[in-house]
Amino acid sequence: MSSFSNTTSGVHNGTRNTWSYIVSVHCPMAILVDRTLTPLWYVIGLTGNIISAKIWSDRRMRKNNSSAVYLAALSISDLVFLLLHSLQELRYAWLINSLGVPIVCEGYFLLVLVAQYLSPALVLGFTVERFIAVCRPFSKEMYCTSSRALKVVACLIIVCTSLCSIQSYFWTYNSAYDECRIRDEVTMGGDTSLWSVWTWATEMVIFLVIPLTILAFNVLVIREVRRVTGSELKMAANQATPVGGRNLFSGGATTAMLLSVSFYVIVTTLPATLVYVLHPEFPEGDYSLTDREISQDPVWRRHLIYIMARKIVEEVCLSHYACNVFLYLVTGAQFRKSFVNLFCRCSNARRTHSNDERTVGGTGGGAGTVGVTCAEIVRRESRQPGQELAAQL
Repeated sequence: MSSFSNTTSGVHNGTRNTWSYIVSVHCPMAILVDRTLTPLWYVIGLTGNIISAKIWSDRRMRKNNSSAVYLAALSISDLVFLLLHSLQELRYAWLINSLGVPIVCEGYFLLVLVAQYLSPALVLGFTVERFIAVCRPFSKEMYCTSSRALKVVACLIIVCTSLCSIQSYFWTYNSAYDECRIRDEVTMGGDTSLWSVWTWATEMVIFLVIPLTILAFNVLVIREVRRVTGSELKMAANQATPVGGRNLFSGGATTAMLLSVSFYVIVTTLPATLVYVLHPEFPEGDYSLTDREISQDPVWRRHLIYIMARKIVEEVCLSHYACNVFLYLVTGAQFRKSFVNLFCRCSNARRTHSNDERTVGGTGGGAGTVGVTCAEIVRRESRQPGQELAAQL
């Protein structure tokens, strides 16, 4: 869920009692959790998503595996989300006014929400495709193709962008407070305001309806796989032509990998949705109170306990934007092989380059290789005729 959707209180009682200030003073553990875990997800996610995007977007990987298109798009969208999320992290965890800039304020919430909405949408895309491949195998050649997957991904991007485009209007730079705030006019009316209705409707669709739909399709896929186990599955594995047109055995590894990713998204999305829905039950207190009064105020105490619990849940749920690479490595044989080949090539190329440098430059050649990165070596290899980065996939 959008962690800023219902924690956007502005400045009250001068410039001191903002929501961020109160949380930092009266619930420092929430800030500590945020500052500790989020950078860890950034390191894992930026590295893992770059590697995943490179492997899944390879031509040979996509040739006979349309799911690779969805997974490449998912890796890229998760990467973009984590990069944009860092600005939000600076604003709410480190209290740095990173979004208090005209145009940046309006554009940021459009882009970050598009990337965030794309994650469950793309998972739904390849979940439906896997359902067709397993439960409707005669339709697989028509619907489960890389070209169709590209069209579906493009449509999902358009739909998510359309849903989020209004965010550029909701959010605006307020020069009086020098911060990015929701326009006052869109919050008039409380629960019936344009902001409240639109936010609840879109977030419930993206983070509740879609995960439950993914769950339903996964249950159907698992039931079908279980139904064809035993003698029929063994027969299908030993025949050139699958029994009844169902070559489930050959796609079993892909099905297991996609199911693991789907369930991971469900498990890390629904709890965040739950704490989001519970927010009205833990309202903020009176901003005009002093620090001493806030620490004793029962309304603020309930709200801060809720914020602490919510922050822990959100940090755990943020992991699904960073940790998919581990699921690919554990459950995806093709991905694992490509991963090993990629780093073996990097290691061999670096060693060869180092030897060449020593041959040309004598004893000083070793120093010339220090600045050569794995990415540079792979890029040089890709320019050589007849060589492909994803060989032997």
